[in-house]
Amino acid sequence: MRVTFRLSGRLDAAEWQHRHARGEVPDAWPYGLDRMRAHGVDVTPAPAYRGDARLARLARGLGRYEWLEARTPLPDTDVVLCWDERSGVPAARSHRVITGVIWLTDEQRDSRLHRLLAGGGLRRAHRVWALSSAQLPVLRDTFRVPETRLVHLPFGIDTDFFTPSAVPRPGPNRNAAHEAQRDHVRFDTDRSAAHEAQRGHIRSDTDRSAAHEAQRGHIRSDTDRSAAHEAQRDHPRFDTDRSAAREGDGRLVVSAGNDRHRDHGTLLAALAEARRKEPGLRLELATRQVVDVPPEWGVRHSELSHPRMRDLYRRGAVTVVALRPNLHVSGISVTLEAMACGRPVVVTDTPGMRDYVTHGETGLLVPAGDGQALAAAVAELLADPDRAREMGAAARRDVERRFSTHVQAGHLAGIAGS
Repeated sequence: MRVTFRLSGRLDAAEWQHRHARGEVPDAWPYGLDRMRAHGVDVTPAPAYRGDARLARLARGLGRYEWLEARTPLPDTDVVLCWDERSGVPAARSHRVITGVIWLTDEQRDSRLHRLLAGGGLRRAHRVWALSSAQLPVLRDTFRVPETRLVHLPFGIDTDFFTPSAVPRPGPNRNAAHEAQRDHVRFDTDRSAAHEAQRGHIRSDTDRSAAHEAQRGHIRSDTDRSAAHEAQRDHPRFDTDRSAAREGDGRLVVSAGNDRHRDHGTLLAALAEARRKEPGLRLELATRQVVDVPPEWGVRHSELSHPRMRDLYRRGAVTVVALRPNLHVSGISVTLEAMACGRPVVVTDTPGMRDYVTHGETGLLVPAGDGQALAAAVAELLADPDRAREMGAAARRDVERRFSTHVQAGHLAGIAGS
């Protein structure tokens, strides 16, 4: 079977592949789509759009869909795979398409414009998948996509890149120390977790493309020290004490993300409460949002590379993802990447997260907006390192078994061939 994939946001598969060879990003292609070849699929990227960028930008003003990019001629193919609705909705008007849906099931489901534009395109698609099972009823009832065409696709991350420790990887330039010093930036946009995984953790909550953001190269910290100095560090640092490691990894809490459903206010309030029981608790928060992290026990990093984010997961005792209610499983890439690094997670109990985190086994789920419950969960894991270690190991095993990009590629191959 021949599958051509189209990436939205001007994400360039060839550039991504070059960066992967240098150890800067996970997977050879975004979302691990190259791994579909291991499942018998002849998969290739669609040609890049070479038309008028200004006109394309104006056209995207109609719903943020990539109307002109979808008109780029494609090679002879059986199926066009689109990762999200921005490319999938326009492409479905002229090709046999399988597409994912991310944002439509949250705020945009109440928009008559999106119901008209997206509903028509999605009903033409051969298959429509979502990363959260909670999205499927909305696609069926609000956008009137036939239930027989809807599929829940478990999201996957690169378990060769995100590992509990620095281990050799196959392929060129896989030295972990080399990777840890790279300075290409990832951004954590208000896109789905799915985008979160391959584009990067610190994404912009604006209209600009994550692909463009992901290729920027300056690491900045929300502190007094210079960006140039920071870019040469192997590990993020606290303002007050040079290195979190000096405080002991057993008290380091890690968090990341900048999409509209992140709840950093509840996170900070909960950790302040948790410090009553665990006074040595420290926080490293990676986000572009302007968040006042108390300098006496934490620091905010506005941008981190994939390797540096991986290093941060490894050094932390627990990763926390505080969220506002949503259906499209915001925060899933941070969650799965931390789990793949063998760390327990404390995550807001949204419908989508229940597809990925098994409460009490691979992580802890807490109610949305409940700072007391979040504080108790974090303190519980910090106070019991053995349980935290066992939970992290179980999380790693579960990601390897169910949520790797290899497993995801197998599901996509099945969807394409159905």
